[in-house]
Amino acid sequence: MPVHLITGDDPSLISAQITQTVASLAGDNDTASVLEDLDLGADTIDEREHAVNLVIASLATPAFLTPLRIVLVRNLQAPTAAELGSIAAILPDIDSTVEAIFVSQGGRLAKAFTDAFKGVGGVEIATKVPDRQKERSLWVEEQFSHAGLKYEPGAIAAVMSWIGNEPGRLMSVIDTLKSTFGVKAKLSADDIAPFLGAAGSVAPWDLTDPIDNGDSRRALTMLARMLAGNAYAAMQIMAILRGHYEPMLQLDGAVVANMDDVEYLTGKKGFRAEKIWSQQRRLGSEGVFRAIELLAEADIDLRGGKDWDDNLVLEVLVARLARLSPPAAKSQGRRVTSKR
Repeated sequence: MPVHLITGDDPSLISAQITQTVASLAGDNDTASVLEDLDLGADTIDEREHAVNLVIASLATPAFLTPLRIVLVRNLQAPTAAELGSIAAILPDIDSTVEAIFVSQGGRLAKAFTDAFKGVGGVEIATKVPDRQKERSLWVEEQFSHAGLKYEPGAIAAVMSWIGNEPGRLMSVIDTLKSTFGVKAKLSADDIAPFLGAAGSVAPWDLTDPIDNGDSRRALTMLARMLAGNAYAAMQIMAILRGHYEPMLQLDGAVVANMDDVEYLTGKKGFRAEKIWSQQRRLGSEGVFRAIELLAEADIDLRGGKDWDDNLVLEVLVARLARLSPPAAKSQGRRVTSKR
């Protein structure tokens, strides 16, 4: 039987995946009869050593009066490398009637364990949610589908607007929707709206992406979300915007032939460097310099240059920055590829 490893950093997503994996492995068996739930997150060395020994013994113990045993081991990231090495040594000898599920919440695992895990054909189930909007939208759709929920496109759009940078909030909403509507109804945005509550927090790229796309309405909506409840201070938002435009200024006037040059000049890597170069070429020298001027003016205004509320200063700034960019649909920029 394969060994399973659930990884991630959001407790609610990990919990949902544990429930799903245990249910899948248990099948028609009574979960309470076949599941042994163990935890390696002990506080003291003695307690953790006892927990490690218990895990090793449990993995080697065959099922009795049931067709299988499911051994769930939480907090795999907690033991030392030596302690994980002891668990790694038992992986090839796990009893044939045992289904092992390891759970690691953050942190890196010792090489001895990862090598042994790969050696036995282990199956990793990552719960990390994609950062890019399109991929995250597909992830939301997958969660709805896994739960058996039917939906209209507008429903997913409503959830994406609400979820912000806290995808872990989705699971409880899905459970509520399933218990309320069942799996036969096709959910609309209006059906879902009463169950969403307050919007989630916003990641920096949720603000800068619509600015780059010339979508001032979306950018101002994201700005309002960031300012709500003092989630971000005005100067924090200014720092995000400066960090977005200053690398473009570093490229302006430089000889840039490929992605290697971009990464060297900006200190950014991969997709982030590609986005910077693409936007710098869309804006051109005039647009980049104007963006830097607008940032400088806003910085002065926030420090008392104008008798304006901080929120108004930022709203005007974001709207003006968005107007510098042509709408995304009209952009003729080409995709950049690295020579590496």
